[in-house]
Amino acid sequence: MFYRSRRVPAIAACILFIMLLGATAVSADLFLIDYTITCSSITITYEYVGSRTDSPLVEVYNEDTGELLHESYDQFQPSDTITISFPELPEGTAVSVWVVMDERPNDILWIIEPCVPAPVSAVSAASDEAPPCDNLYDGRINRNPALDCAAPVAIYYDSATNRILVYGINPDDGEGQLIAELDLSEYDNTPAPETNEIILVTTHPWYPAPLVISRLSTGEWQLATTYADGKDYIVVWSSPEALYHLAA
Repeated sequence: MFYRSRRVPAIAACILFIMLLGATAVSADLFLIDYTITCSSITITYEYVGSRTDSPLVEVYNEDTGELLHESYDQFQPSDTITISFPELPEGTAVSVWVVMDERPNDILWIIEPCVPAPVSAVSAASDEAPPCDNLYDGRINRNPALDCAAPVAIYYDSATNRILVYGINPDDGEGQLIAELDLSEYDNTPAPETNEIILVTTHPWYPAPLVISRLSTGEWQLATTYADGKDYIVVWSSPEALYHLAA
């Protein structure tokens, strides 16, 4: 695991300067192609030309407080676009994203700048119009109109039994099939694992894609699967009311 305290001292010494101006740090092996930072998400496109083939560590921080907003290992691709969502931050909060191929200085990509509000979409602006997709209003907890209208799964919380129910969604007709159940009562008095722990692995019912439910070291739950075209769909929640997207 690669932690902030182990980052290169020369880079850490530049934090104050970078927080004032906003900047990026790239290496000879890791190239930044494009990026967007808002107060609720980050999207970066990078290209790696080095010799390593292990999955890069991706970290996102609130630099004003030092809070770790996201940490994961992205599936290795020489060129990749990553989208990470996190709870809304105040406008102007300094946010940083790190892509780390190794602990050596020449394998780090670093971006830090004040965040800006996400653009208001035509869907959210038209609040008086009909919902963009009625399927989101059936009680599921993954119901973001901008991200979940065509989600590959519908996730429900049954408060009577304290269970999570996951339905795989047919991309052609929207039909759902129950594919996973998770009894949260089994974990009520269990501390979070020291490292992320896979709890359940199954397969999407309508196409050959894995679906993995994990308990994270933060105490949160994560569901990871893909769309039919292979695009990642990853959500995390600490409670049914606090679900956010890492990829959608």
